[in-house]
Formats: sequence, C-alpha cells, structure tokens
Amino acid sequence: MWNVLQVSDQGTYHENQDLADHYENYFWIMDGATPLWEERVNVAQTLRVIQEEMKQHIQQSKGTIGLHELMSQSVASAKKRMHIRQDIPAYQMPSFAMMLVKATDNHLDYFALCDCYLHVEVLQEGTKAYHLLTDERFDQINQENIANKQRILQAHPNSSQEEIHSLLLEANRTQRAQLNQRYWVGSLDGTGFSHAKTGRVDNVQQFALCTDGMEHLIESTKSNILSIQSAEELKQMICNTRACTDDDVTILLARKKNDKRNPI
Repeated sequence: MWNVLQVSDQGTYHENQDLADHYENYFWIMDGATPLWEERVNVAQTLRVIQEEMKQHIQQSKGTIGLHELMSQSVASAKKRMHIRQDIPAYQMPSFAMMLVKATDNHLDYFALCDCYLHVEVLQEGTKAYHLLTDERFDQINQENIANKQRILQAHPNSSQEEIHSLLLEANRTQRAQLNQRYWVGSLDGTGFSHAKTGRVDNVQQFALCTDGMEHLIESTKSNILSIQSAEELKQMICNTRACTDDDVTILLARKKNDKRNPI
C-alpha cells in the first residue's frame, strides 16, 4: 500500500536518540529527550524496547489496536521487560516526543506529543493541498529555546560547542522553572498519552514524519519535503543543510504505491 523511505543522522552530543519505523499500516517517529538531570535509564535503548513491544501489540491485535491503546500497552510491557526500578524519580526516567499514525486507503489517524511533525499531501476535489501538523502546545516553548540559543551564541562567541550546549540546557531549565511552563511528553508512566493531540486527515496521498531536528533543516530550505523523489536526494538535502542543527535528524516518508510519480 505504501512505499517507505527512512533516514536518520546522529547529532553532536550523544548517541542517536531518534527512532523511526513502521509495521503493517502503523508508522511512527520518536525523539528521545536527554534528561535535564542525571540520566538513570538509557533513552535510546528504552525507545528500541518500546518499538519492539509496539510491533508485538500490533501483531497480536491483527492491526486493530487504537493509537492510545497501542502506546499505553507498549510502554507498560516495555517497562516490565526492562525491570525498571520503582525508586527512580520520574524526572530521571526516559521521555520522548512522538508522532504516530495509522494509515488506510481513505484516511490517516494521528497521535502527537511534543515536537515531532507530520507533513501530509491530500487530494481535495482534484487539487493537491499540503498541511503541517504537530503538538502546537510546544511551539511557544520551542521559539523561546531558539531565542535562548541565539542569545547565548552572541554572548559567548568564543565558547566551544560543549560549553554552548551546557549553557543552553541550564537556560532552558531555569526558564521553564520560572515560567511554570508545561507540555505533555511520552514517558514510561504513560501519563501524557491521554493528553496527546489526535485527529484524522482524509484523502492522504503521501506523508512525512519528522523529528524537530529534521524540521529545522526543512525550515532552513523553505522546501516541500514531500517533493523528494529518492533516498539519494533526501540524503543530499540533509548533507547540504546539516549545519543548521546539532540535533539528531530523522525522517520517515511514505507514498502510496499506486502514485504515478517516481517511487521513493
């Protein structure tokens, strides 16, 4: 039903904490969050286990499980499988942003938490239209993070990347504490899943799931990511714009197999 292309490129400061995959007609992208305090459980490994459990639950349900139910059950079984200690504080546990979709011939259901993005091309009365969907509750905080980085770069022009990264983490942490800013994320206790942004898009011809790192590159080029025709073209686009972010960069593109354009 769908041709799928996935590309992921590791960032500067740690192992790649992004993850993208698909199983049957479910597609997802997750962006692990480096804890603002001490990391007690490896984020990347946690996401890999959650993904394995997702595939198991999809298979067991024969593709009928709902998106909220899928995440709740997968995280619960992953936590049990990993033997996570009960005394680890919640703020030291892995968390993640995500975009999860279930696609059929007629529509696409989505489930979004935090700063992952869904680009969709739809056909409306014979005319193509493009939409960008995300969890807009994070947008304001994201803009403030960008402003913090610009301010720090101007104030410390001779500092190393590691020093800038440390200053940025501290600035963002202090700002959120002072402003009491709140947004929902994916976590091992499953608290945020009932607060995910959900919806349905009809007549979808193709779509792309992106982490925030990838979205920075798309914004820098002002291009239509859904016009990409091949893995080589996508990798070249990432290479040409990679300096725009030091974050992990990950994208999953899906196009209907019967699309007359060149397959991805």
